[in-house]
Amino acid sequence: MIRGVRTIFTRGRHHRKATEKKQKGSVFAILSALKSLGLPSLNRRLIWVASCSLVSGLSQAALLVIISELAVSRVQGSKNFKFHGLSISLRDSLLACVALLVLYFTTSILSAYSSSSLSSAAVEGSRSTVIHSFFASSWELQSTERLGHVQQLLTVNCDNIGWIAISIAGGIQAILAALALLIAAFIVEPLTASIVVVAGVVLSCVMRPFLQWSRRASIRLSNDSQRMATLVTEYTRLVREFRLFGVDELATDILDKRNHDAAISYRRSRLLGQASPVIYQTLALGFIIVGLAIFLGHSGKTLGSTGAILVLTLRSLTYGSQIQGNSQQLRAFQGFLDGVQRDIYQYKVNSVNFNGNKIPETYDVTFDSVSYAYQAGTEVLRNLSFYLPTGNILGVVGRSGSGKSTLSQLVLGMRTPSTGQVLLGDVPAASVAKGDGASPIAFVAQESILLQGSIASNISFFRDVSQEQIEAASRAAHLHDDVIGMTRSYKTLVGEGGGALSGGQRQRLAIARALVGAPRVLVLDEPTSALDGRSEFLIRRTLSELRGHVTVIVISHRLATVEDCDLLLVLETGNLADFGPRGQIVHGAAFRHVVQAAVAGSTNLA
Repeated sequence: MIRGVRTIFTRGRHHRKATEKKQKGSVFAILSALKSLGLPSLNRRLIWVASCSLVSGLSQAALLVIISELAVSRVQGSKNFKFHGLSISLRDSLLACVALLVLYFTTSILSAYSSSSLSSAAVEGSRSTVIHSFFASSWELQSTERLGHVQQLLTVNCDNIGWIAISIAGGIQAILAALALLIAAFIVEPLTASIVVVAGVVLSCVMRPFLQWSRRASIRLSNDSQRMATLVTEYTRLVREFRLFGVDELATDILDKRNHDAAISYRRSRLLGQASPVIYQTLALGFIIVGLAIFLGHSGKTLGSTGAILVLTLRSLTYGSQIQGNSQQLRAFQGFLDGVQRDIYQYKVNSVNFNGNKIPETYDVTFDSVSYAYQAGTEVLRNLSFYLPTGNILGVVGRSGSGKSTLSQLVLGMRTPSTGQVLLGDVPAASVAKGDGASPIAFVAQESILLQGSIASNISFFRDVSQEQIEAASRAAHLHDDVIGMTRSYKTLVGEGGGALSGGQRQRLAIARALVGAPRVLVLDEPTSALDGRSEFLIRRTLSELRGHVTVIVISHRLATVEDCDLLLVLETGNLADFGPRGQIVHGAAFRHVVQAAVAGSTNLA
């Protein structure tokens, strides 16, 4: 799978270029994209919006015609409203106006509610699709995703997808309202209505370049905003280092540059968004002035028809402006939709199968001629073969970059070998059943991340375990005595990032989190790095107590941490330099070289 990652990404780029070309200027492609982002009911929702908008527009058009004709009739001294041979009393005309007004209000409110519901569903659906696609993607992709990028997708991009839905719904409302006004205009005076339609077509052609410019500005704004967001996320995590190394100003200069670039893109996008309606309204008003001059010079026009046409035209101008504004907004936000689609596609083509359903009978670990390469031709592990019996503790040592972390990820099933196989018992590591809150494999990272919440919730970690199981795991991790000494015991809040706990307590909590699921294989990556003596002693004690019950793999730079291991494995630039019982390996040349390199590098492996 790994060997094809680069090929898949390349294919993904070609696919995305083709997709973007297809989407350019296509509202139908945007609708299709919204459906793929979790809006299968989009057609039904839009039909309901269209129905309400059409009824609203027709009722408004009828109301305007009656009011204008009624006003002219009163000026001319007539007591009845006359229209196409019909004569209606003033009382009945006013009642009809009230009824039409109520109908207009009701359908407009229903349309507004439907539009807001559509926008909400678009945001929820797109966020859900991003979340599920990202968590279903391979570790190879997840581990290389930049900090803040997914947050950017879930906030700015998905929020703007909601605005795209609003723009589409608003465009439909405005188009149907304008259509209703045109229908009324054709009834009153067909020739005038035809001239209005021609003028509308001309205006659309004139304004088309503005839509294309707006879309390009939107894509640039989306890209600049994403780069800004990811950079801010990275830099805020490095504030301490920036200050200690005296590079605060250099870092803020880079942020200022990205901020300036994003501001320029924002200004260009908003300028197009605000200038386009002004240009449209100016041209439309020019058409109206010319048309009015023609109407007034036409001796055959009645005053009532002229007044009705003028009212309908002016009102249609408002909707025409809304149509232009919604089109502009649609293009302005389309770049954010394109960004979400690109990343979702990348997540999906690099998804993994979580349907591993095999349960090993034993939990010994076998590496059989295993090699692994992140990139074709660059192997980080080469032809590794070794056997770890069930219940034994294996210490993995080696210089930085020798492949220790990659080895642990292969055991965990997060990566699959380029060649060879990694077995737990007789089952490939990647095929071991995991899910529904149960897994026979557990992992403790060098820097464990804690959730905001209580100690108990961080140990249970979304799994359905009892308080007794939580406390048993805490005792096994030698954390229990610390916890019961706290005011709120297991209900104590750990704070953001576990800031309310010491480093040793956070690490022992992470071990308790791993043990509460009763794992059969436990992998620890530098579990005692930078810990105080007491915490290191307690963690070593935990590991010794697991002997015979859990197969343990410990990756460490610290000599003291691997003293309790049954077996030692020495890696050197991806090769197995030595493997065997600890007492034998510590006297070998390969182990001595690792120790000497660590001492020369002023580490703790001595």
